[in-house]
Amino acid sequence: MKRKSNSIHDDVDFCVPAEPVRSSEYADGSGAYVDVYSRAQALSEGVLIDATNIAKKAGVTCSVAFTAAAWLAAVDDRQFGPIESNEERVLEVLRTLRGSSRKGNDTAEFVVVLSREDGNLCRVFLRAICGPGDDISPVLTIFLLSEF
Repeated sequence: MKRKSNSIHDDVDFCVPAEPVRSSEYADGSGAYVDVYSRAQALSEGVLIDATNIAKKAGVTCSVAFTAAAWLAAVDDRQFGPIESNEERVLEVLRTLRGSSRKGNDTAEFVVVLSREDGNLCRVFLRAICGPGDDISPVLTIFLLSEF
């Protein structure tokens, strides 16, 4: 990489690649990917928990998944007991996300306040990222803020 000065603000530098990056630089030399981990694999292995059907009830039109850690912290019945269902908590997370997201941003950080079975409140810090899925269609993934 070589450094290039911005002509408008000489004190601001940005990186410009010296040469175009070729895909073989990220692969085994043959141009093929060394490793690809798909969203479908993550869902089948339990790394991601699918919440798409619940999200549709909130008007979300793309695929929605939580990381296993985010699901456990913000949704799972074992954490909260019978006060609310998983569905109600997913909808609460999505309502909070909707209130904190800004148009044009693909990432949002937000806090969900949930009630535990013992009556205490619990704050869960989350991050949502909207990006392309395995088939390029948009997907929404919700993480614990500390995960990513």
